[in-house]
Amino acid sequence: HGFHKTDRNGSPVYIERLGSLDPSGLTKAIDPDDLILYFAEESERQATLRLPAASLAKGRLVQTALAVLDMEGLSWRVAMNSTCVRVVRAVTSDQDQHFPSITTKLIIINAPAVFSVFWSAISSMMSAQTLATIEVHKSGSPATKQRLLELIAPENLPEFLGGTCRCGCPG
Repeated sequence: HGFHKTDRNGSPVYIERLGSLDPSGLTKAIDPDDLILYFAEESERQATLRLPAASLAKGRLVQTALAVLDMEGLSWRVAMNSTCVRVVRAVTSDQDQHFPSITTKLIIINAPAVFSVFWSAISSMMSAQTLATIEVHKSGSPATKQRLLELIAPENLPEFLGGTCRCGCPG
């Protein structure tokens, strides 16, 4: 996961590959509460460092970021993992309470059928404002690449998402 360049409006692009998540390995490496704290601190860094830097680079005020969540490979094991659901709920709640307008768009891509179960577990606690920023694209949707390229220039979009960027960032 991480930030990868900017979208066409100069906003930072955050890419998370949740579909490849290994919950048991992750919870062995870091306590779930520490992970929740990490995301809260990252949100603060975004508001205090990344967005001001993006504003300077663009020459105008940049107040939001674009997030892309790649669900390719999401399995029942991950979608039904109570720790994963708890962490995502906590992070989502923190974002809604403290940074409600920081994400201009959240594009969920490669959402497999199991995603609907995961989505029902977390979407009920999101505000209407947050839900309005979210787009879900199913696995194999031909509209996914087109939509990403509408929002992000090809040279700023990693190859695995349909762009031409080969910078080597894991994104």
